[in-house]
Amino acid sequence: MEEKRYNEIEKEQAKENKDFWINKGKQIIYPELFVKWMECVDSRINDLYYGKDLSAALDIMEALENDNFDEALKIFNDINEGMKSTIISSIVLEFSKKGPEFYEYVCKNIYKQEIPTEMQEFINKIREENSTYEKINNYVKKK
Repeated sequence: MEEKRYNEIEKEQAKENKDFWINKGKQIIYPELFVKWMECVDSRINDLYYGKDLSAALDIMEALENDNFDEALKIFNDINEGMKSTIISSIVLEFSKKGPEFYEYVCKNIYKQEIPTEMQEFINKIREENSTYEKINNYVKKK
């Protein structure tokens, strides 16, 4: 009974944090990903970790945005082992401007795994999309 109450409290806190997570994400991701980001937040707040994975991913993404790769790795390494397995690295991959580089590093140097060809193709696709978004947003800023 106590665990059920604790889960209800976590669920309520996640709902209260929803706007914060959406807005923080909007500050550090490409505008083209905003809708997808809101969908991600909606799904994560109702999942196993009630958005704690979003907080961790956002902290990592913010460190990467500030060109602090070491800090991003420290945050990743300090996260609960079960939670970081793939969820957080996948969120960072899909939404961080430097997600592909971070994801590749984590796979090769922390998990000590080779990246399967199909996954590498997906990573490269995200890298290409990020390059396109960067060009679009730099063009818009110049106008």
